[in-house]
Amino acid sequence: PAIKKQLVWLKLGDTPVGDSAMAFVAQCKALRVLQLNNTRITDSGLARLAGLDSLVSLNLVGTSISAGGLLHLKSLPKLRTVFLYRTKVQPSDWASLRAVFKTAALDSGGYTVPFLPTDTQVVKPAVLPKL
Repeated sequence: PAIKKQLVWLKLGDTPVGDSAMAFVAQCKALRVLQLNNTRITDSGLARLAGLDSLVSLNLVGTSISAGGLLHLKSLPKLRTVFLYRTKVQPSDWASLRAVFKTAALDSGGYTVPFLPTDTQVVKPAVLPKL
């Protein structure tokens, strides 16, 4: 269908989509943003996306993707951000992945933001007006 040529952003996150759906996604050559967070995609499904040369951003949060599966995408010329929080990518994999994906930001998520002295740390109950 014509939609394959026009689709630039596909949001499949939080759906039961798996590897078989990647056959269709791989045909959407104009795709720039692909959200597969919290889906059933595996490394073999990810391999099908290696031909998406226009892909800029890929969200794989909460999937079973590993560093080995991610390497299928190393030849994507425009890939700039890959979100990998809660995947099977191990801390020991990060250095080698950064060496392969030199122009892409690999986001590991799981941030902890410290309190600053200027932050409000005491919560007081609201004072309600008397009726």
